[in-house]
Amino acid sequence: MEATAKAETVITYGELAERIEAVSYAPNSPGLTDQLCAISRAENHAGRGMLSAVVIRKDSKKPGTGFFQLARALNREYHHEREFWKGELAKVHDAWRAHPTRSA
Repeated sequence: MEATAKAETVITYGELAERIEAVSYAPNSPGLTDQLCAISRAENHAGRGMLSAVVIRKDSKKPGTGFFQLARALNREYHHEREFWKGELAKVHDAWRAHPTRSA
């Protein structure tokens, strides 16, 4: 995800699952969701936004429901999912642009 954030782009869950070599994940597996949540919690806590904003569904071109559930759990308020996600994606891209050598 770091390379995707540095490139200021997005990646699908399927593409991400294919890139993970240590463990085999299906794009919609609970294990992948758990990892994305843990990373996003840590990045959000550090003030860099929810890094999993760079991971989207192939069909809807936005993150899955787990992203928005985590946002609510982190007390992030929003009225429109797509607008919230776009803002979060911009925050993540800005953070990685400011510190391109940092690794999550």
